[in-house]
Amino acid sequence: MTLPIFIFWSVLVLLTYTDIVSRKIPLIIIIPSIMAGLWFNRDILSVSLMLVLGLILYRLKFWYGGDVKLMMFIASFLSYQSFTILFMALGCIYLYRFIAKEQKNLPATPFILSGTILYFLFDVVIPNTLIFITKGTRCG
Repeated sequence: MTLPIFIFWSVLVLLTYTDIVSRKIPLIIIIPSIMAGLWFNRDILSVSLMLVLGLILYRLKFWYGGDVKLMMFIASFLSYQSFTILFMALGCIYLYRFIAKEQKNLPATPFILSGTILYFLFDVVIPNTLIFITKGTRCG
């Protein structure tokens, strides 16, 4: 299970960097990454639903095409958890726009990465740490 996790985080950080620097998500990286995620996870439904939601956001001119492909990549690896990450990323974008008062030409990839980190922090790391801490203690 460590290979999919390594591939996921490596590609996510690489794509975030390339989006910040060049404002593009390279197809040569994203398409094989989505295929690898589907090979590991085999959940085409989540990827299809993320494509539909991404196209709606694209049509509303809230996201660009690379952001849609990136969320499809996350859905290919994390299946239904990717929808939580989507809403966390959208929340981070709205918070940034509210604080910075910047509305245009904002890459969403750093916010998608932030939403993914927040998801793993609050859904995976903290609950597992609390279980580990409380497992050895005696109540009463």
